[in-house]
Amino acid sequence: MPPNRHGRSRVDRHAQLLLMVADGATVAEMAEETEMSRCTIIHDLAELREIFGARNNCNLVALAYQKGILNGRQMVTLDDS
Repeated sequence: MPPNRHGRSRVDRHAQLLLMVADGATVAEMAEETEMSRCTIIHDLAELREIFGARNNCNLVALAYQKGILNGRQMVTLDDS
């Protein structure tokens, strides 16, 4: 996937947001740290919840751990397929 205007691919952006939500970051904190708009963060989190079949962000993190995507403070590479 080609990088966006911030130089990150969607997969890299999703990985970063998944780690941040696992750390308890708010949408405002994520937007500030990533220099993306709050709307983009909200959209990307909704997309991640859909990908994982999660009902909310807490469930998203739990499913990521269960699937082995998150492992402590590390993240297994996400495949975009």
